[in-house]
Amino acid sequence: MSQNFKKISASLAAWMITFLFILGCVCPRGGDSGKPLPTEYFGVWAGSDGSVLEIASGGVANYKKGGEEYKGVSVEIDESGKVLRMKLLGFEIKKFNITQPPSGDRMALDNVTYRRRDSFSQDDYSFGGEDSKSGSTDDYSGGSKKPLDKGAQTSDAEMVSLVRETLLDFNEAIQKEDFSEFLRLRTSKVFRQQYTPEQMASSFSSFIAQKDSVGLTLDQVVTATPSYSHRFRKIQNNDVLEIKGNFNTTPNKTYFDNQYLLEDGEWKLVKIQVEIR
Repeated sequence: MSQNFKKISASLAAWMITFLFILGCVCPRGGDSGKPLPTEYFGVWAGSDGSVLEIASGGVANYKKGGEEYKGVSVEIDESGKVLRMKLLGFEIKKFNITQPPSGDRMALDNVTYRRRDSFSQDDYSFGGEDSKSGSTDDYSGGSKKPLDKGAQTSDAEMVSLVRETLLDFNEAIQKEDFSEFLRLRTSKVFRQQYTPEQMASSFSSFIAQKDSVGLTLDQVVTATPSYSHRFRKIQNNDVLEIKGNFNTTPNKTYFDNQYLLEDGEWKLVKIQVEIR
């Protein structure tokens, strides 16, 4: 049994079974092209459908319509494709077709008329907060390190529990071959907007194919103590926690590299990487 398990683990390592859901470095956003936003889009826009869209010169925006609200998101204007995209941590969360580009204080998005009710410069920009002025998805790998209000209070014990519960729930999804509950309980809203349970199962198909052996390893996480490092980030006014390390499971270690977004007071996944080797 032990010998067979080692062969399976060796195969997993050889196949480089590392599944990444990375924000801020694989998806283009408003500023990734290096092109500044057209100045005619700057300002506070009121839509005929009751929505409010605020766009600042730093490429950051707010949007609100009824119960739908986004704050401190990045904006990309594709003039050739006539599309306005809003992104959070690199994920596209909303897209508008530019029916009519700004002309004076009027434009149309998705056939909804918007009128500019206020304008401001980058110095006037306050609705996204200080980090929204300088923040970008590039900051995720080397940007702002402003102390967090809630996230920084997370203790070592809480972080260990967070990683442990993530891996145990991940293992449960592998065993069931169903990621529905994992997505609902463990992942952020922006993550769920990008990945379905079927896509998750497809991405982790090699784990599922060898779920018995994988389960024997990940079950040990319950009592194993991890070696890890962590860091907190403030990205576009969002609290982000990165935890990277390993559990000394046998016969092979379990490595993890996860990132979490603080959502309604709880840490929710925005990136998960699991490797057994």
